[in-house]
Amino acid sequence: MKRVLFMGTPDFAVSHLDILLNRGDEVIGVVTQPDKPAGRGHQYSPPPVKSKALTHHIPVYQPLNKSELESLVIYLNPDIIIVVAFGMLISNAIVNGFFCLNVHASLLPKYRGAAPIQYSILEGNSETGVSIMVIDEKMDTGPVILSKSISIDPTDNAGDLFDKLSVIGPEALSEALSLIRNKREKIDIIYQDEAKATYTKKLKKEDGKLDLSISPQEIVLKVRAMNPWPGAYVYVDDLLVKVIKAAVDDHGNIKILEVQPANKRKMTYDEYLRGNKPII
Repeated sequence: MKRVLFMGTPDFAVSHLDILLNRGDEVIGVVTQPDKPAGRGHQYSPPPVKSKALTHHIPVYQPLNKSELESLVIYLNPDIIIVVAFGMLISNAIVNGFFCLNVHASLLPKYRGAAPIQYSILEGNSETGVSIMVIDEKMDTGPVILSKSISIDPTDNAGDLFDKLSVIGPEALSEALSLIRNKREKIDIIYQDEAKATYTKKLKKEDGKLDLSISPQEIVLKVRAMNPWPGAYVYVDDLLVKVIKAAVDDHGNIKILEVQPANKRKMTYDEYLRGNKPII
């Protein structure tokens, strides 16, 4: 049985750690990001992967930089490293010295980088998926061992797609690991076509600001892509209002369906209009 070191941080990574534990893999440790302040009290909160690992009595490591990570990996000397939304680039020393797999939430080479789920919606795709990739020295450029695709429903937001990919990602990872371990089966590795590569950037809060001059279709895509984070929003006078749901009506016009004014609950747009100025 191979000794597995798992690297991951958010909820998306938890289901992948679960599948390793369910398979009976020897997970020798979990590496995740440091605890961060959260909520109004700014109390430090552990990453979801840390919480999951501790319930299974798996050692947890939270290196502060690449140097600490590199020293840790050399010390633990795993047979395989599995990376799922870890949040820190893996150094070339680790990549060249160990066998590293990454679960990436897109059909590579499309949407390399930090926000593939959001970009797949933002650009109006009808399909996305996950890719199990061997990590090399560049970002998301390594050969793909296996990929699985799903459809994007017209009403899916990023949270919905996140949930769907959290199901097929672990399935794909488990299948890829079985292929690797069963040496009698040939693995059809796919080398990525650089001519078809596209990239995403890490989203910031300001990326959610809506430009109401773009087409109604583009507004709807952005509202879906930015939900739940960073959230699509507009300012009505000085009031920040998140647009939770929107659609294009039968006449091709934008129709706001659900909003959330700052520091208030979510509400229908009709409720909002009873005491506030229209957004559009």
